[in-house]
Amino acid sequence: MQERVIALIDMDCFYCQVEVRLNPVLKGKPVAVVQYNTWKGGGIIAVNYEARDMGVTRFMRGDDAQKHCPTLELAAVPEVRGRADLSKYRDASREVMAILCEFCPCVEKASIDEAYLDLTDCIRSTSDKVEWERLKSTFVVGYSSDSEGTKQWLKDVFDGGINEIHACSLARAALLVEEIRAVILSKTGFHCSAGISHNKVLAKLACGLHKPNRQTVLPPTSVTILFENLPLKKIRNLGGKFGDEVNGQLDVKTIGEVVKFSLNELQRKFGEKNGLWLYNIARGIDTEPVKARTFAKSIGCCKNFKGFLALASKNDVKHWLAELCAEIYERLQDDLITNNRRATLLTVSAQCEADNSSFSRSILLSSYNVDEMIKNCYALLSKFNQATSESSTWDPSLKFLGVSASKFVPVVDPSRSLLNFFKRKAAEETNCLASTSAYHSSPPGLPVETIKSSPEGVAENENISFFHDSADSFFCTYFGGSAVSNTDESTKEISHMTVEANEDEPEPSESTELDNFLPMERCPECDCLVAIVDVPEHADYHAAYKLHQELNGITAEKNSVAAYNVTAPVASNKIARSWTHSSATRGKSKKLIRMKSDPVAAKNQPITYFFHAKQHPQ
Repeated sequence: MQERVIALIDMDCFYCQVEVRLNPVLKGKPVAVVQYNTWKGGGIIAVNYEARDMGVTRFMRGDDAQKHCPTLELAAVPEVRGRADLSKYRDASREVMAILCEFCPCVEKASIDEAYLDLTDCIRSTSDKVEWERLKSTFVVGYSSDSEGTKQWLKDVFDGGINEIHACSLARAALLVEEIRAVILSKTGFHCSAGISHNKVLAKLACGLHKPNRQTVLPPTSVTILFENLPLKKIRNLGGKFGDEVNGQLDVKTIGEVVKFSLNELQRKFGEKNGLWLYNIARGIDTEPVKARTFAKSIGCCKNFKGFLALASKNDVKHWLAELCAEIYERLQDDLITNNRRATLLTVSAQCEADNSSFSRSILLSSYNVDEMIKNCYALLSKFNQATSESSTWDPSLKFLGVSASKFVPVVDPSRSLLNFFKRKAAEETNCLASTSAYHSSPPGLPVETIKSSPEGVAENENISFFHDSADSFFCTYFGGSAVSNTDESTKEISHMTVEANEDEPEPSESTELDNFLPMERCPECDCLVAIVDVPEHADYHAAYKLHQELNGITAEKNSVAAYNVTAPVASNKIARSWTHSSATRGKSKKLIRMKSDPVAAKNQPITYFFHAKQHPQ
């Protein structure tokens, strides 16, 4: 079985590169990007390498940074509606993603400046020997950090004792990534770094080893070398509470030390799934596939109101909800045109000033109507206002407010039937999975059990919290998510910044906290466990599939959810409204709230078109 070959492309100091391209005079100079809030020169959110060499770091104030580096050039993020406007960075990111898609059909956008590529099929038909002259910016873990190291590795791969298909695949992938990076530079002017290995975890770790503007190959035989001194918290999902628990119970500092524990020991201490995942990840084993996706799974924006800026009146809350919803509306309209999809879930989230407690609530989004969005978000938040209805105050005051739209569904062509829609959706969801054989190889001398696993509720199963999914974790940055990343751009802990779900900062929830996932509910139709946020879509599937059976005279068993393995975009009111769920973390019973249906939006739904096609056949 051929191993997967995965690459991570990471743009170097991306925000700074965008600013330099817009203003070429800045080229070669120390540059930092600051917030639009210019107090003390503004908070720095991105720094190029010239500025880093002079002691400038992120989170400094601009005035302080210029004391370290008097020649520092500060570029301010534009302001729109009292918040940062990141449009130019998103536009530049789309340019890069378009180039990546020209080379590889399976591209997963991880953030505004990162993307994973599954190159397995791209190099399958290649059999040429790779010459070191074509890998001038390539380094290999386990070999010397110069051209001689790469030379020796290629000699070992093609002429020496490790001449086998997996090693050759990495060499050919490295050559392809060199070409991809060269095209990105020529077309956009942006430099980038890359990591190449057999899975996403290893590719990400490799990417950060030889920045900037270089790439690193991590062969499976060198995993033990890298892991020997790699801090535990550098591994995805081990940067938060779970990492602290592992550190405390095992008394280990590096991921390499975990290898000495048996599978039984780890499962006894951390549970069956978490122990299994930890056992595998310590050996460099990760089975998470690259999911073809070049746009965000959610779109959102938020704002911090610290100290005396905290929202303490109803009018303040209404004002900022209106500002946030107005931006969401504009971006959703743009997304509808660009990506031909429509969001179906609207989420509002807030954090209290007094005790830092946070909460969020979701509502079905039936139409893109900004007034309705504002009205419904305010209604959801009002339940947490302890002030009397007659009072104009908001108690407790809010230090954070955010709005997000998610659960996108395609806008279906009216000429398509319901069955064709199902088939197309199924094909999209299984794209690139057929070629992603799990990486189960272990470095020589290490015991290994090749079991597909992930920490409980993480990676392997998508039925996880809206706020902790790697692509939907828009709010986790502000609510206790402790990210560990070797990437260059980050806006975490920066106040007054607009964020687009995992687009405007690289992987804000890499260290997902395992005990904060939303509860699951058992479907009364098929007895499957379904995440709370997926209940409406799951109910939609049953409604649409039953309709398909009735119209086509199909008889099926009750538990037939796998027949198409897709969800339909139109909800059944009867089923959706019957679902309730309870949250152990809040001790309350909640219902998913359904907005009034929009007759205009309903015209875009596939069931409507299906009925029309049945009644008016061509």
